Amino acid sequence: DGMTILLDEQWELRMLLSKIKEKKERIFNAYIKNCLVEAGICITKTKNGLNTDPYSSSWLKCAAYFLADAVSVLNFQRPSPVHMLKMLRESNKNKINELSNYLKSLKISPNAAEKFNIKIAKDGIKRSAFDILSREGITFNKLRSIWSKIPKASKNEEEQLEISAHYSGYLEKQEADIIAFRRDENLLIPDFVDYEKLSGLSNEVKSKFKLIKPQTLGQALRIDGITPAAVYILLSHVKRGHQKLNRA
Repeated sequence: DGMTILLDEQWELRMLLSKIKEKKERIFNAYIKNCLVEAGICITKTKNGLNTDPYSSSWLKCAAYFLADAVSVLNFQRPSPVHMLKMLRESNKNKINELSNYLKSLKISPNAAEKFNIKIAKDGIKRSAFDILSREGITFNKLRSIWSKIPKASKNEEEQLEISAHYSGYLEKQEADIIAFRRDENLLIPDFVDYEKLSGLSNEVKSKFKLIKPQTLGQALRIDGITPAAVYILLSHVKRGHQKLNRA
């Protein structure tokens, strides 16, 4: 198959390298570069189809294989592909975080932004380059027309940051919701809760709540088939009940 052919080609290349040691360094560097290029292609395809491509795991293995092979040429031993993939992900994550922090350190006033045809509320509050990137139609090319010293990054890294910026508001709200739920996770559900009277819950959810009788919100969320939305409805009802008891 294709992998067998690839392995045979690598074996032939290694034999060739052993015969021409005086050219070893130049050829090794070219081979390593090729491995890294192949790995980069695999990772790009993975990230473009990570959630929808059923073969995404194959692309990850492909990337790990090529990276492991590049390092094996240098060290004359084959490291774990899983370890190499982990290193690649960490390196990519660190670079994205560094660039993200740099963008957040760059500020621009509403009046200054208007000179670059970027309209934001004239409230006197300076926005960061990361904030500007979150706006519709803003790309890294636009940011560099304002801040020319923004470090260069790969297309894939810039795309990830653009997506992160565009959804930053949603992600912050989601994180706040998670923190709030963790705070209420141990909130006790009174025995007298009448699930039939909870509007917004499906009959299936009501039946599961009545059958299992969860004692806390955390237990309710862990019931198979129960969505966070259903637990939030239950949370609102329980909190209203506590408020009525406190006023009584």
